[in-house]
Amino acid sequence: MSGKGKKDGKPDDFDLWLRVAEGVKPLKSRNAFHEKMAKIDKAADQVAAEKTPPKSGRAKRHSHIALPTPPPPSAAVKAPPLQVGSAPGIDRRTNDRLRRGKLPIEGKLDLHGHTQDSGHRALHAFIDASYAQGKRCVLIVTGKGKGILQSAVPRWLNESALRPMVLSIEFAQQKDGGTGALYVLLRRQR
Repeated sequence: MSGKGKKDGKPDDFDLWLRVAEGVKPLKSRNAFHEKMAKIDKAADQVAAEKTPPKSGRAKRHSHIALPTPPPPSAAVKAPPLQVGSAPGIDRRTNDRLRRGKLPIEGKLDLHGHTQDSGHRALHAFIDASYAQGKRCVLIVTGKGKGILQSAVPRWLNESALRPMVLSIEFAQQKDGGTGALYVLLRRQR
């Protein structure tokens, strides 16, 4: 006998799961992350409004009032939102090579096992570093299925901090992860 049917004093998986699940409480809000981000954005807007000097007549010649800094170039030029499969701003040959997986992959980020928050931070750090190193094509692995990261990554790439660095995104070829991964084409530094 193999001993599969024997119980030698050890709880089976279901009993163990019931004991673990006893102390679990449901989340207060499924949108807690989004609510916190909205509060942070609102607070940042208020701080920015407080720092903007009031427009009152002419400024004195020798006043020591700090002038507002001009907006960064990324804010001045509003790029169209990125979507998987559409590539405004790149030539057809480059787009075809990206879609077919023919561009050399110079970096890879695997987001398996990340929470939404840690995945967001990891993506920002990875894209920033890749862009700074002059990399052109990177692979972001999100995993297949209906995972939250798979839908969140394209949205994050459209954020104002990352969008100026990204030219195009495409689903990867099967050999590189298929629909569970994205090719990201980064802009050249000028």
